[in-house]
Amino acid sequence: MQLTSTGALNSEAWEQDNANSITPNPVAPVIFRLVPGSGTAYEAAVLNTTTTTTTSALVMTNVATGVADTITLPFVAGSQPYVDDSNDIFIGDNAGNVWMGSLLSSSGQLATKISWTPLNNTAPSPIGTNFGTSASTSGGTSAITYIDGAYYNGVEYLTLQSPGRVTTLQDGANGWAPLWTSYAGGSDTFTSGNYVASTSVASLPSNAIVTNPVQIVNGAIILPVSVPPSAAAGTCAASTASYYFYTLDSGGFPSGVFGATVAGPVDVGTGVAYTPSISIMNGQLRLQGMGSGGPGPSMTTQGPPPAGPASWREIFY
Repeated sequence: MQLTSTGALNSEAWEQDNANSITPNPVAPVIFRLVPGSGTAYEAAVLNTTTTTTTSALVMTNVATGVADTITLPFVAGSQPYVDDSNDIFIGDNAGNVWMGSLLSSSGQLATKISWTPLNNTAPSPIGTNFGTSASTSGGTSAITYIDGAYYNGVEYLTLQSPGRVTTLQDGANGWAPLWTSYAGGSDTFTSGNYVASTSVASLPSNAIVTNPVQIVNGAIILPVSVPPSAAAGTCAASTASYYFYTLDSGGFPSGVFGATVAGPVDVGTGVAYTPSISIMNGQLRLQGMGSGGPGPSMTTQGPPPAGPASWREIFY
């Protein structure tokens, strides 16, 4: 959509019709600029097409013109892409692997061919066969359904989600390496090249389902989880929608970030747990919890909001 200078709807700038294709999950496409590079803004989305087999494509559309470039992926995607500040793109596949490539060509323009590297092969070995599971194989092998990232205290992190797991990686001197993982029934930290059972990282309930993308704020991860009712609760009982909290670097609980009243998982309602929304009210960062059964509690971070934008949406005209 194209807006006027006053914010009113002017016209439809462009529209794509991708017949017979669907996104891996209901997440909005990623908007990014090639900086450094041409500075042009693009929208990146992954589409899966199923005939006799499923194939995936990365569609990158010039936001101003609507002209799209399509790149066939050498894997079946499980997630929408994440693009970091270095123009690197990350996509999870349906077998628990993560693939990385550069969107910037040698001429500073959008790359029309991408050399994909499995992220597993750039981290210290051994790290298990994929990020949908761990060396202990607890939690099962699943598709990577969501990828997000953040820069915190000068370090870049990635969070990888599958239906029963969240894993955090850090970009360091030796490339990307996992730090910790929490899954249905347990949790591990990555120590000396191996996953080791952890008591400091909160485990997810054994029947927990990760239902929506994480929210990352002030170095803390908020993970939306739904826990089905027990058999004793009866057939009419609803799932519990909860948030689990972790620090990016260690996976421990982010003490003090959300005040003294938040000291562990928080129930936000019933049904499917949704990603909390962010707003700034009275100089404080406020997060609104939400489940499919309705609004849940709201939380505020302690102290002033972090420097820079806390919640924003870029509008191009």
